[in-house]
Amino acid sequence: MRQSATPSEVNIYEAGIPTGGFDVSLDESPQSAARGINLYPFDRYIYEVPISASYEEDGNQIDLAIFPQDYTKQIDTYDVKMDHVLWTDSERVIGSSNKDIKAITDELEQGLSSSIFTVQRSDSTKVLSFIIMILMLSGLISVGTMTYMVAMHKRPPTLSSLTWSAALTFSLISLRGIYPGSPPIGILIDKIIYFPALLMTLVCSLWVLIMWSRREDYLN
Repeated sequence: MRQSATPSEVNIYEAGIPTGGFDVSLDESPQSAARGINLYPFDRYIYEVPISASYEEDGNQIDLAIFPQDYTKQIDTYDVKMDHVLWTDSERVIGSSNKDIKAITDELEQGLSSSIFTVQRSDSTKVLSFIIMILMLSGLISVGTMTYMVAMHKRPPTLSSLTWSAALTFSLISLRGIYPGSPPIGILIDKIIYFPALLMTLVCSLWVLIMWSRREDYLN
């Protein structure tokens, strides 16, 4: 049974001796993602796992009929869906129709099997990601509103307002670190929300600091 196209990774089993399962690692090929990590939390990955089984007798390669018993485990922050497809047509998902059953039975008798695994973020991961994004925007709006009120002399540049703006700025860094699944820095929501929010709150905090340090007619 071949685990990969590499000849050194051919699994050889002795005739008549039962053999248990074996682990196979699936690595994503570059550019193979249906929707890459850049679109987190809407990224999605598709893996095709083809299996062929045969045995050698008198120097001849003979097909070995198989009946795969596969299942999926829950992966943290992901939903995993598995579909059986035809070896000869990976776009054709096997259903319960007689035609599909006949087609896949013919392939299994030839020692051929293929499965498609679709992996995408779970609904709870998407909801939590949106909550974090809303908190980031709320922090930006809060600091921006406070800075505007101070700049328009409608509110005094007190030490408490300076502390609050600085605290909200640093809280954005903490919020970025709690995204489920720990996506890498530089994804799309970073460019749209996190980086602008962090930059604007930092500018607003510095502006409040400048006004607080230059005005002497206000009490803390």
